[in-house]
Amino acid sequence: MASTDNRVGSCSPLAAFRSGEKEKLAYVTCVSAKWETSNKPDFVATVDVDPESSTYSKIIHKLEVPNIGDELHHTGWNACSSCRDCNVRRSNLIVPGINSDRIYVLDVATNPRAPSLQKIETRELHEHVKASAPHTVHCLPSGDIMISCLGDEQGNAK
Repeated sequence: MASTDNRVGSCSPLAAFRSGEKEKLAYVTCVSAKWETSNKPDFVATVDVDPESSTYSKIIHKLEVPNIGDELHHTGWNACSSCRDCNVRRSNLIVPGINSDRIYVLDVATNPRAPSLQKIETRELHEHVKASAPHTVHCLPSGDIMISCLGDEQGNAK
């Protein structure tokens, strides 16, 4: 994932790649593969990817989620290169838990090197959109966020 300093509003992802600022941080989901026996939660690692930094290529922060068995999946920003509003900033990383149906919202603006948990959405999928197994987060040109899901509210594949 990218840093939070980027202005959003490129005409395409390729244009953003060619003219945008180089990323200095990466946010990586780390899944606890043996959560049923280890009782360890997943976490999001912040990795320094700035070659000029003394902590280059190191994990500089780990944000554990408070629940076990989420299987954090494909994350996404609250804003992306196709959102043309120059006032929109990448301030939140949206992190779905494919096994738990939880959606974590991380604050990456206050301290990008050490993100914090801003919100946990636990009922939105089931109650409002009748879905489960959130898979991939997409930010839309309108500024809205869309999350593709793999199941209905009972967990049946759809």
